Amino acid sequence: MGGTGLAAVLTACSGYGEPTADDAGSSSAAPSAAPSAAETGSETAAGIGRSADLVSLTEEGIDELFAVNVRAPFFIVQHGLERLRDGGRIINISSGAARLAMPEIIAYGSTKGALDTFTLNLAKQLGPRGITVNSVAPGIVDTDVNAGWLRGNAEAQARAASLAALGRMDSPRTSPTSSPSSPPTTPAG
Repeated sequence: MGGTGLAAVLTACSGYGEPTADDAGSSSAAPSAAPSAAETGSETAAGIGRSADLVSLTEEGIDELFAVNVRAPFFIVQHGLERLRDGGRIINISSGAARLAMPEIIAYGSTKGALDTFTLNLAKQLGPRGITVNSVAPGIVDTDVNAGWLRGNAEAQARAASLAALGRMDSPRTSPTSSPSSPPTTPAG
């Protein structure tokens, strides 16, 4: 792969777009000679949720879903594995769609099933180093991906909340998978 850093890895994995300065973020995205204190773990949260049913799904659409939701996490982990300390953590963001029959998002569910299988095998491979590898399925989160059917629809929001263990729907600001740099918020409910 050409280039360095996370943006280059994502671009090489997906084949979609070229990395920009904004994609690269801080200089910490570039590989360093020695691991820093922050390199004790990795969270692969990049993903796209748009999908279609079997009949309307295009070859380009499924390629894009697998590039972002499966290939990118695979190569992000591969790229950072040498820098990950023994005893570290890898957390992949999965979905309940990997375990539920939801034909309207068949490809998305398939990508998350593949990610769960990757997680299981990676856990077995990295266990001897004391590295734990887990998939987290955060439930229905109020993101732009779900905006079309969820936002402004009280019935859909109530249904989503009823499916959650805590009886509430998350947003990127209240989700346990939010970035540590996100401003603190009070969870709803």
